[in-house]
Amino acid sequence: MWLLTENLQRTYREPTENLTENLTENLTENLTENLTENLTENLTENLTENLTENLTENLTENLTENLTENLTENLTENLTENLTENLTENLTENLTENLTENLTENLTENLTENLQLS
Repeated sequence: MWLLTENLQRTYREPTENLTENLTENLTENLTENLTENLTENLTENLTENLTENLTENLTENLTENLTENLTENLTENLTENLTENLTENLTENLTENLTENLTENLTENLTENLQLS
């Protein structure tokens, strides 16, 4: 009877141990694989999304800032240069015209007056 009991115990104990071992091994392997896969996928997705968002934001900000700065600088420089050039040209032209007109008028007037006196 003792032998029968021992054999029965062995018959049930060994498959149970094997089942437990196999289940534990398979669960651990599957969990590890799934966790690794999910973590890798999530990390990659989040990194890509964050990098894209940050790059876009920084590029937009830098482009806007540089464009504004360059446009302002160029507009100011061009306006100043054009204004100076136009003012100088107009002043010179007007001064020359006015001086010539005044000199001619004064000379004519003086000559006429001098001729009448002589």
